[in-house]
Amino acid sequence: MAAYHVGTPAVNPMRGVHRLAVLTAAATFLLLFVGGLVTSTGSGLAVPDWPLSFGRFFPPMVGGVLFEHGHRLAATLVGGLTLVLALSIVVREPRPSVRALGLLALVAVVLQGVLGGVTVLYKLPLAVSVAHACLGQVFFCLTVVLAVLTGTRWQAPAPAAASALPAIAATTTALIFGQLLLGALVRHMGAGLAIPDFPLAFGRLVPPLVSPYITVHFAHRVGALAVAVSVVTTAAVAGRCHRGDDRLWRPALLAIALLGLQITLGGVTVWSRRAVLATTTHLVVGAALLATSLTLTLRACQLVGWRGPAHAPVWRRLGDYLALAKPRVVLMVLVTTAVGYLLGSRTSPALLPLLRTLVGTAFAAAGTLALNQWMERDLDARMARTRHRPLPDGRLRPAEAFALGAALLAAGLTVLAFAANGLTAALTGAIAVVYLLVYTPLKPVTPLSIVAGAISGALPPVVGWAASKGEMGPEPWVLAGIMFLWQIPHTLAIGHLYRDDYARAGMRILPVLAEGGGSTSLQAFNNCLALLPVGLLPTLIGLTGNVYLVASTVLALGFLWTAARFVHDRSASAARRLLMASLVYLPALLAVMALDRQRQY
Repeated sequence: MAAYHVGTPAVNPMRGVHRLAVLTAAATFLLLFVGGLVTSTGSGLAVPDWPLSFGRFFPPMVGGVLFEHGHRLAATLVGGLTLVLALSIVVREPRPSVRALGLLALVAVVLQGVLGGVTVLYKLPLAVSVAHACLGQVFFCLTVVLAVLTGTRWQAPAPAAASALPAIAATTTALIFGQLLLGALVRHMGAGLAIPDFPLAFGRLVPPLVSPYITVHFAHRVGALAVAVSVVTTAAVAGRCHRGDDRLWRPALLAIALLGLQITLGGVTVWSRRAVLATTTHLVVGAALLATSLTLTLRACQLVGWRGPAHAPVWRRLGDYLALAKPRVVLMVLVTTAVGYLLGSRTSPALLPLLRTLVGTAFAAAGTLALNQWMERDLDARMARTRHRPLPDGRLRPAEAFALGAALLAAGLTVLAFAANGLTAALTGAIAVVYLLVYTPLKPVTPLSIVAGAISGALPPVVGWAASKGEMGPEPWVLAGIMFLWQIPHTLAIGHLYRDDYARAGMRILPVLAEGGGSTSLQAFNNCLALLPVGLLPTLIGLTGNVYLVASTVLALGFLWTAARFVHDRSASAARRLLMASLVYLPALLAVMALDRQRQY
């Protein structure tokens, strides 16, 4: 990974992006505070509709509307900042991993908006509300990571200074995150006063666990004790081994201070019977502690490395297994599957069957992608953008990758067959067959491989529909048509950007075979043009309403405009703009489609 060393301001060409990342992280922290006010004041349903507020953009800001609509305005600000940040990182950032994090942050903020809408439309269901709170913390972590990685103080590792600090700090960060998840469960269950005294519980060290509310509340207190021990241990190691480096020592001291404040606020929350200011501050101080520990973990990993040879292979191997499953691609598959499930539901869908479908789909998608990397390991070794993947780099053996991929695919198909239905499992198996036995072998043979790839990528919403309804009809194939047309310009833009890499690997894709990019840009334009009418079909067949109709038209026109620019300017920057437009178009379209469908229930 490229590194930025401490020095004059001119050393870091990403200074502007870093400032934008810091601003986004700060705005997200403010959003967490405003969201805490919503729950602390019980204003979650003060505005009963979404995305409008009482059918308006700006309702009277009185009572609970002030908190709920203020939360929506803050979320809009954060969404806009995230979009600008992601675009800036993709355009200017040379490190692929950082670009991937920027895009992941954009996907996360879109999903967070969708969950926020579902929370209102479903009248604050516990599972969705907790998921919304958890994803908010995940997104906050992403913004903090981006702020750290683009900063001037980010530098290359110094293995000679190895210690146990990175492993301990990472453990502390994980414990804090888990504690925040427990806190979200306590908050949304209404279990904040299930134990009415502090620091004891009903005058005892261990209360009678006679209800789920008391159990969850007490688990939160036990978690706080575990976090306290871990934070103190981290600070002790940092002080003993790295007191001379303020990049490590200062975050450790700040974590101790935040821990003391957080424990105090926990007590005040109980003593004051959940006073609004105490409860809300307790939430955001927890987020600040998480950000501090995460920053310390990142700096420790980069500056000192893991102690001892026995630790590094375990962590690296876990990371390599995760990379083999391509989590970003799996996430997109899950989103499209969930949209298909929601659209296929006659009423508000049951959460548990949807989760079972997504678990099975995640396993099957991860297994298919792992097997794809196993099949293409020799080709990946020839390309600069893929040669550092676990298999071509030699960090994993081919037999390991094959075993993992086959096990995940088999597990996914089994889960879908028993938890959903046979049709869902059969469709998922067909996706794996097309992707592995048609698309992958055809890439070195013919540019028509893109068609097979688009077919396999178009079917996840059909899987979701089948899991929801248990039968097929014309509606899921309309969704598949949109996905199919979207994937062609998306894939061609990637191919144009990396055509030299693909050529070295012997890939016979259109951007490699068509000199000058004329055929590539024209094909991308034609598919974007086709998305205009095809994108309207969900409304015409009754799946969605007029909100989606307008949004689809606007998004398709924007996508078409970037494709038209690519026709006239076949540079790398034009292809990158088309790629970014594709990454904005699909999540936005699916979000509007799902929410517009929910309005019909």
